[in-house]
Amino acid sequence: MELRQLAHFVAVAEEGSFTRAAEREHIVQSGISASVAALERELGVELFRRLPRGVERTSAGNALLVEARRALSAVAAGTAAAKSTGGSLTGALTVAAVSGATLALPLARIVRDFRLAHPEVALKVHEKSTRTYHDLRAGRADLFIAPGPPPAGITSVVLSQWPIVLACPESHPLAREASVDLAELASEPLIDVPLSAATRVLVDRAFSEAGVERRAVLEARGALTLMAMVREGVGLAFVPAFWESHARGIRYVAVRPEIGTWDLGASFVGEEPTNPAAQVFLEMLRVSAMSR
Repeated sequence: MELRQLAHFVAVAEEGSFTRAAEREHIVQSGISASVAALERELGVELFRRLPRGVERTSAGNALLVEARRALSAVAAGTAAAKSTGGSLTGALTVAAVSGATLALPLARIVRDFRLAHPEVALKVHEKSTRTYHDLRAGRADLFIAPGPPPAGITSVVLSQWPIVLACPESHPLAREASVDLAELASEPLIDVPLSAATRVLVDRAFSEAGVERRAVLEARGALTLMAMVREGVGLAFVPAFWESHARGIRYVAVRPEIGTWDLGASFVGEEPTNPAAQVFLEMLRVSAMSR
């Protein structure tokens, strides 16, 4: 098995077409077809189902795609490491981050500083609406900035911790309170976040342990939407305390008993990032977190 074959396989898998994959890899279609066919013969499995228009991955193809991406990423990281021994960081770096992370830490400033310090690194930043580790596992991202504990096989470095508080409009009676008991919120309209969100996991567990039922009136998937809904009095919401620095017209009240902390971490596959650029970016995240 050759790296070239893996690259051709990944191109076909991602493009869903031998024609588009050939254009992407700058070779003739017959060449990429022969390369993939040779890989299938070597493995003894069919990687694609040939359709009238395009191709469809088989279960074997889906399994190989994850490892092929990881292998190609490791080779790229090794190449970058070798080239970086002379002092200049090169290669590519992809950082994924949930939307709330941009409020909890100065990600934009860190990105700017990294680009200024290492202009030869092709840096990409992807914002995610949900806490999913698919891109990290598949090798499409080197780092994932997200709250909550990671799944098995993923390492996370905690950057910051924030208590969960109740967000309510300034005109709401609870806005004048220093703290509020969960039992007092049984009749209040609440705005939920998706089940996969770290805050939702903590809130669901707290209400269950307190034996209190709550009334959710809607679910908001983005931080800006949630802020707007709270500000306009649609409902109350549980949010990390760092929101206090970003959302005006909203009061933040401590909750009894404490719901827990929103722990923001930088995650990666393995014991440490294999990509030298990811190691540098992670260190910049750590330094920024310690200075806050």
